[in-house]
Amino acid sequence: MVDPVLAAEAAWLNADSAVTAALGTGQPILPYARRTTSGVRSVWLLRRQVVERRLGYPLKRQEHLLQVHVDWPADQQDPAAVQGALDTLVDAVVVRVRGGLQDKTHGGAFYSVGEENATPTITVTFGDPVGALTAGRPLTADVTYWAITAPFIA
Repeated sequence: MVDPVLAAEAAWLNADSAVTAALGTGQPILPYARRTTSGVRSVWLLRRQVVERRLGYPLKRQEHLLQVHVDWPADQQDPAAVQGALDTLVDAVVVRVRGGLQDKTHGGAFYSVGEENATPTITVTFGDPVGALTAGRPLTADVTYWAITAPFIA
């Protein structure tokens, strides 16, 4: 069973045509890491941290640090094109996470995404492309951001 936070966020990301076009393989962003074969593009949605914050008795909310992890096989024939394709995917994911001007809730699934927390940021970290290309490993990128659930009574 997939955690409801990951299920909702994966559905939100996969509903965007720019994200699915940038993936180019017909494979969606999947909740949880999977074992993959080499040479296959893999994009996973992971929960890296959960913070439960008391807002005042009896209200609480959960803050989830989410990570979109990308393994992008490197084509030795045209590494610049592969890096450009990875950039296109990452840019599409960041735009989708940012949400529209009037909707930072990802369609009502969350109280707020990428907007509220001690660090209201969307962070992209790229792996070392030179080391990956030299060693024949996939290029990597991680997009991390916070998703806040609606307050609940506990």
